[in-house]
Amino acid sequence: MKKYLKHFAVLFILFAIVLVVFIVALIMKKPKEEKVYTRTNTQCKTEERVFDYADVLTDAEEDALRQLIAEKQDEIGCDIVLVTISDPDYAGDNAMMNYADDFYDDNMFGYDEPWGDGALYLDNFLGIGNSYSWFSTCGRVENRYSSSMIYDLIDDICYNVNRDPFGSYQLYINSLANTMSSNSSLNVEIPTFAIWGVAALITLIYILVCINRNVGRKTTDANTYVAGGHAQFPDRRDVFISKHTTSRKIQTNNGGGGGGGHHISSGGFSHGGGGGRH
Repeated sequence: MKKYLKHFAVLFILFAIVLVVFIVALIMKKPKEEKVYTRTNTQCKTEERVFDYADVLTDAEEDALRQLIAEKQDEIGCDIVLVTISDPDYAGDNAMMNYADDFYDDNMFGYDEPWGDGALYLDNFLGIGNSYSWFSTCGRVENRYSSSMIYDLIDDICYNVNRDPFGSYQLYINSLANTMSSNSSLNVEIPTFAIWGVAALITLIYILVCINRNVGRKTTDANTYVAGGHAQFPDRRDVFISKHTTSRKIQTNNGGGGGGGHHISSGGFSHGGGGGRH
């Protein structure tokens, strides 16, 4: 047992050394140049991005959100839209999805082109516990956001939106910008060849260490496989007792490509998205 523990200790030390080297290399790595986006959608019907029909924001808060959106849009090359309503006719996920998608489509949002890169967050204020939210994605945002990412964002916003709409919508804008940013720490990439190279190096060193420790060592003798002077042949058999299988249906998206919540809007355009309550 001690022999194996020594082997694993050597392997662990080698792995730790290689890991430290990689971390240092990543820290010293020259950061990617920030990508500069130029808006190319000239057909969008409005320059407005904050539509507070539910009147949950003050004028000063609306202006602050507009300024923040303008800054972040140019950083990530995506339109960022916020809509609040108070309408019981849209009390449901499907109704909210259609409203959000149609609002995006009708105004021809998209930073790069109509119905292109961007997102819209819709809140329907109908009272605490009865209000609905929907996050609609399009273009690069749709491809970037998985279903779990969508619902994490919605949960974060819904947590405090009834008490602090302004702060929650700041969170929406900043979170979206961080996720879509080309300089996000989540985008740090380690080349595949480097991963395989490290694995091969550790394996080679481990094998050489083991071989070196066993060179010239006698590992068998005349009694290795004999007990009591007679060969032992254990009686082993497989007995089939019963058969039991488990079947699970894996949900697939038959709507084609796209990210979380992919679907086609009534206008015929690709969107992703998801909803929540608050």
